[in-house]
Amino acid sequence: MSILVVYYSRTGSTARQAETLARRLNADCDEISAGTAYDGPVGLLNAAVSAALDAQGPAMTKRYVRAYDHLIVGGPVWAGQLPGPLRRYLIYNDPKTRLVGAFCTSWHGGPQRAFFNEIRQLVGISTFPNFSIEQRHCEADLIPLAAARFARALSTSLSHVA
Repeated sequence: MSILVVYYSRTGSTARQAETLARRLNADCDEISAGTAYDGPVGLLNAAVSAALDAQGPAMTKRYVRAYDHLIVGGPVWAGQLPGPLRRYLIYNDPKTRLVGAFCTSWHGGPQRAFFNEIRQLVGISTFPNFSIEQRHCEADLIPLAAARFARALSTSLSHVA
C-alpha cells in the first residue's frame, strides 16, 4: 500500500506537519509548487486575495499521484479557505478514488471546518479522517503529537478499506 502526502506551505509550518506525518506513515511526501511567491507580509495579503478570488495558476508536484494507492493532502487555511495552489491541485488531479485524509494549519481555531468542507465538495467525498493544528501549536512543536493521533485514525480507516 503506497501513500503520498501532498502539501502546500507558505511559511514552513505545513511542510513540517506533512514531513512528520509522512515519516509516521512511511509515506512519500511532495510539495505543491505554486509558481507564485507568497512570502512576507505582502505575500500574506496576496495569499488572502488569491484564496478569495480563486486565482488560477500552476500547482505542480514532482510525483505523479496516480502512481500511489492513497493520497493525503494538506495546507494552510487562507482567509477561511483552501489555498489556491492546493485547490488547483485537487481540481486538476481528480483524486477522488485515492484521497484518504487531509490536514491543515491555521492561525486560530474555527476556519478549519470550511477548509475540509471545500475539499469534500471538490473531491466528492463525504467523510475522511482529518486534523488541524494552530500556528501556536506548531511553534510549541506539538506537530508530532497531532501527526501521531492522525496516523492512528488513518490506520484504522485504511484497515477497513483493505
